[in-house]
Amino acid sequence: MFRLRTTAACDRSMLSRLGIVLLLGVLVGGLSCANAPTTSTPPATTQKTIVVTYSILGSIVRDLVGDNATVIVPMPNGRDPHDWEPSAKDIETLNKADLIVQNGLGLEGGMEKTLEQAEAGGVKTFTASDHITVINNGVDRDHFSPDGPRVDRDPGLPLIVCVGRLSEQKGQDLAIRALARLRDQSARLRLVGSDSTGGERERLEALAVSLGVADRIEWRGHVTDSAPELRTADLVIAPSRWEGMSLVFLEAMACGAAMVVADVSGSEVVDGAGVIVPREDPQALAEAIAALLEDAPLRRRLGEAARERSRSYDLGSTMLRNMDLWSDLASEATRSPSHRVHERG
Repeated sequence: MFRLRTTAACDRSMLSRLGIVLLLGVLVGGLSCANAPTTSTPPATTQKTIVVTYSILGSIVRDLVGDNATVIVPMPNGRDPHDWEPSAKDIETLNKADLIVQNGLGLEGGMEKTLEQAEAGGVKTFTASDHITVINNGVDRDHFSPDGPRVDRDPGLPLIVCVGRLSEQKGQDLAIRALARLRDQSARLRLVGSDSTGGERERLEALAVSLGVADRIEWRGHVTDSAPELRTADLVIAPSRWEGMSLVFLEAMACGAAMVVADVSGSEVVDGAGVIVPREDPQALAEAIAALLEDAPLRRRLGEAARERSRSYDLGSTMLRNMDLWSDLASEATRSPSHRVHERG
């Protein structure tokens, strides 16, 4: 029996993640059943090791699976998967794992090299290799859609929206620096998200004052539903320094928003339906923002392309693909450990 503890503050983005984590429970249960003896004596407990390479789900997965598995998150929270250099212990952990779980496509650098070594050791992996199944995060496209409630704004002023907790990772400081570089001094930046580190808002406010743009920034704080904010925007930006597979990308796409995002892991989902700029480059960010604010027809075309692209990330389809994968992996527990999970169409 698995138990999952949630809080009243759990929002739709987290529920999308939790749905996938629940399916991990199906897998762990299936693996336990597959390895149980077929006698009338009490089955021996077989401890499984699951490596979750994206840290946001690590503690939730641990809570879900309880004593049925050891859950390891080798990459510390706050580290960029582009730059992470695995230790020998990390590689050993991955090589001994029963399962590695990875969402998203954009694995580069140390993580990619680590997973290649793990695969060479015969570990079943779930990542971006061309012979391995990839199942991305999903988004509720019925809720996150172009149609629905919007929030208040000044219709006469261009509105740039940035959604994410206030932190170094999400790059709100880069958004503020880009705002200060815009020739159009009427554009406003709306920051949607709470201070996750303590003192981050004060640091950002001080930066805005130093750059002379404090009166052009709106602080929305935490919201339980970001869809009305995304629909209201003329332009959504995501200047993150690092990501795994950002749900903000998918939610904004599903809402039909024109987007400018930094070139981080997962940003490839926006390619062709938004503008991708180099990481930590406020000048490039400002130039992309200015170009789109000056071109309403282009924003409309990108928004339409984004909404269409979001079909590939529908939450219902994601859940079904997860069920398919977990079911296969559970049945594979009795097969050769070298058996691989191949790409599904």
